[in-house]
Amino acid sequence: MTHSCRRGTAPAFARALIACAVAGLVVGGMTPSVLAQDEVPAWAKAIVKDPDSPEMRAYAAQRKKRLAFEKELKKLRSDFFRTARPPEVRRQAIEKLKQYTDPALFPSLVEVFFTEASDVRLALMDHFAAQKSDEGDTTLAWIGVYDKDKSVREAAARRLKERMAGKDAVPNRVQWVLYEGLVHGGEDAIAASAGLINTLDIVEALPMLINAQAGIQGGGGNTAGERTGALAYIFVGTQTTYVSDLTPVVSESAVAFDPQVDVVNDGVVLAVLDAQVYVLRGSVRRAAAEMAERHAGLSTNHLGWNVPAWNQWYAKQFVPAMEKKKAEAKKVAEKKAADVSPPGKK
Repeated sequence: MTHSCRRGTAPAFARALIACAVAGLVVGGMTPSVLAQDEVPAWAKAIVKDPDSPEMRAYAAQRKKRLAFEKELKKLRSDFFRTARPPEVRRQAIEKLKQYTDPALFPSLVEVFFTEASDVRLALMDHFAAQKSDEGDTTLAWIGVYDKDKSVREAAARRLKERMAGKDAVPNRVQWVLYEGLVHGGEDAIAASAGLINTLDIVEALPMLINAQAGIQGGGGNTAGERTGALAYIFVGTQTTYVSDLTPVVSESAVAFDPQVDVVNDGVVLAVLDAQVYVLRGSVRRAAAEMAERHAGLSTNHLGWNVPAWNQWYAKQFVPAMEKKKAEAKKVAEKKAADVSPPGKK
């Protein structure tokens, strides 16, 4: 399974690892992308300085337990899933997997078994959902964002949506996974995160959706301060050939000529010295537009791909519309409470 983290300098990686571990987001030994210095919370920096903190001791104990059980899980996979087995034996093995209810083992279940067939992966996702816990929901969110198989991501998203139905708010751990996928993930992770943010109706993430609509995918040119030539040339014009030199060749009873042909170029040459590629993410823009329409009844069609215009619209139109909506809802609630209060209590 591909790790979602990118290892940087040792201190930066340690800070990111601890921040995610304390938040309960370490999945399969994998952490989200390394956080920048200004993104590391103050409490996480304090923990880095104190490896004997309760949070670090709890994480170390969890990791030790997980590594011990991974050997058992790998043996189970080798005995029942790596060789041909009767369907009934395979079903019994899947049921054995459901005995692992300790949240500390969820990362190992993902790491070891999510290369197996769809019946195993679907059964494990049902198992995570059945735990009705933040850890199980966070694991589903991670699968829904980072799994390589689109059908698996969609299956995890459906289960996570069912789990969040009726809840007042999406757990912070789940939101953090979606944030990491949207900000630091690849294109598939970004699209999956945007879809889940929209599906789970996390309106607080609308500014992130706005800024993730367009991004830099790659480019080229002079990055080291030394020009090594153009990236490409584009020539628009005509070419005319002519004989620039004619050399006679004479021998006994014979004469011949050796012409030299050159070309005259007439037109325009465009030299491409630097280039930057931007990717426009329709899935992210669609999620932002649907959320704006759903919460504030505002159309965003006129904004196009203009991210600065989107941010201005958010500050000047969306936020005031949401504040007005909340104020009206508060008045309705207060009036309803006054109407049902006992006589003399109004």
